[in-house]
Amino acid sequence: MTAHYIFGAGGHAHVIASALEGPVSFVVPHPTAEGEVAEAAFLANIETYRAARIYVGIGDNRVRRRIFEMLAGLGVSVANCVSAHAFVAGSAALGRGVAVLHGAVV
Repeated sequence: MTAHYIFGAGGHAHVIASALEGPVSFVVPHPTAEGEVAEAAFLANIETYRAARIYVGIGDNRVRRRIFEMLAGLGVSVANCVSAHAFVAGSAALGRGVAVLHGAVV
């Protein structure tokens, strides 16, 4: 089963986690809870995590974009999260790093 790593540990990150199957870890600047990974250690060992699915679960648009661009600069492909409880039309085109969560219609 694929491991999932989500940057952030707030509400947005937890909603993304609720749409995923398998183990989830939250990547945060300063881990304080079980299931959290230190951002600096994660980035320092990025090659270890290349096979994992990596998401950006930050609610603040500017911070989310900064993290997305930093990961892209490291050659990391940020995964899409599409909830099984969302509808995406066959004609819709999704970009990279998209979160289509519960109840969404695209």
